Amino acid sequence: MQLVEVIDDFLSESQCKSLESVMLKDNGTFPWFFVDNLNYDSQSRRIKKLGNYYLSHLLFEDGEEKGIHLPLFLPILNKLSVPLSKVQKIKANLYPRTQFRVHHAPHRDYPPGENKFTCLYYINDNNGFTVFEGKKKVKSKRNRMVRFDGSNIHNSTTCTDVNARYSVNFNCMR
Repeated sequence: MQLVEVIDDFLSESQCKSLESVMLKDNGTFPWFFVDNLNYDSQSRRIKKLGNYYLSHLLFEDGEEKGIHLPLFLPILNKLSVPLSKVQKIKANLYPRTQFRVHHAPHRDYPPGENKFTCLYYINDNNGFTVFEGKKKVKSKRNRMVRFDGSNIHNSTTCTDVNARYSVNFNCMR
């Protein structure tokens, strides 16, 4: 079993509220983009299945800022002691509520042996979770950070108790 580090109350309350005020507002300015292929199968083919969608916002990838909202997430990088030069990708995720919890397809964020790590920051409380290697479950909890080797198999789920599950994914070089 891989090492999964869970850190509760990761940001200060004011930093956490700052993220929430932009990302969770009903009429907020944080844009979300529809993605019609949440996962790929083991041969990197799109899984075409009803309900295999989510909303995302790519903030940073391969040294390039992708919009105006990146500064909101710099306190997380500072707390992780990760300079932006070591970040491969930062992506915000919004998984809409489903009537029954849906387990998304297991995947890897990158191939093994790439000397990287992944962090997931949970924005809101909900009954969704992340599953690691089909065994260990980490519940979505507001202001929780989960650090792990993203080359190991893991998957997300939807939630059933609130309208959406919000998280932010960071893929970083060691």
